[in-house]
Amino acid sequence: MIGILIVGLLILAFQLFTSVKEQSQIENDTLSYLENEGYEETDIEELYIVEILEVDENEEVSHTGKYEAVVHFKDEPNIAYFYRYEEDTNEIVQRDRLDEGTN
Repeated sequence: MIGILIVGLLILAFQLFTSVKEQSQIENDTLSYLENEGYEETDIEELYIVEILEVDENEEVSHTGKYEAVVHFKDEPNIAYFYRYEEDTNEIVQRDRLDEGTN
């Protein structure tokens, strides 16, 4: 019984480590992409990572294991820009833009 518990904890720890590593990687790759586009780190108000979820035809949400970066720039604090890896590549692309208004 204790052996099963230890194995379960090791699997959970590995998944958590992998998730944190993937989130750190997309954050670094997004910063590099933005720098290549002419932005400086000081232009960024906020950058955070979110998991990409999928909703099926039954409106059930599932985890994809993929992440994207959400960026707010200082000159456009109410607009969220979404960056993720292009499908089946390690290339960062801007996938969406959302005007969050002035609430």
